[in-house]
Amino acid sequence: MAQAHEADPSLIPRLTVLLQDHFNAFDVRDSSARRLMEIAKKDPEYRSQCIAIFTATLERYLRNPIELNTSLISHLLELKARESAGMIQQVINAGEYDRQAIGSWGDVAKVLGVFPPQPPPAKPSPQSHPVLPNAAVDPAAAFLSPDPAGAAATISAAPHLTDKQREKLRAKRKKERKAKKQNRRR
Repeated sequence: MAQAHEADPSLIPRLTVLLQDHFNAFDVRDSSARRLMEIAKKDPEYRSQCIAIFTATLERYLRNPIELNTSLISHLLELKARESAGMIQQVINAGEYDRQAIGSWGDVAKVLGVFPPQPPPAKPSPQSHPVLPNAAVDPAAAFLSPDPAGAAATISAAPHLTDKQREKLRAKRKKERKAKKQNRRR
């Protein structure tokens, strides 16, 4: 990862994997997101691809730590990613972000210039995402393509949580937050 200090577009596939792997520590995932942000700023031609990666990662907001969701929303706001407004609003409505760092949906909508507020996007079924034929052979090829929508489709084709799994995860995260608060008090 020593190369990751440079904003090199060839690192996009590697950074995407590090960002989306929920087994990685928050620091690793956040650092990867920051590198993608640098790439998007340095090379505007990769901006929409980086936005698609951030948005696809944000789709898993129930699995992500709240800090990561907050960081991803901040990056999308900095990039003025109006196309991600619906997903951002869904995360905000679910309360899976740090309100003190981001603010309310009204604040976010002003920054993005999105008025009236958009309704949250409908949840697609996992089977509705087309998987690129070349992605099965080489997963990195989808991220290097000039087609960010194709890359996003490949990323979001990952299996989604069932309602039962989602509730179990929410309960676990609530318990973790409570334990974290108690540890801070000590």
